[in-house]
Amino acid sequence: MIRRYGRKEGLWSFLGPGLFYLSLSITIGYSLWPYFYFVKNETLISIGLFATWRYSWQMTHYLRALYYGLVVY
Repeated sequence: MIRRYGRKEGLWSFLGPGLFYLSLSITIGYSLWPYFYFVKNETLISIGLFATWRYSWQMTHYLRALYYGLVVY
């Protein structure tokens, strides 16, 4: 049987990597900030559309899991 984490352990296992990746992305973003001027707008729009498509699938899976957790079972 797999041991489940409690709320406190689950929160710490989320915050550690989350803060690391957030600080890493902020550092990379600030170091590349002067070069964003040379990026074409079409590139940023395509990346934004791809991100929207990706996270819409994630939201679909969360809503499906919520439905199955509360209604079906």
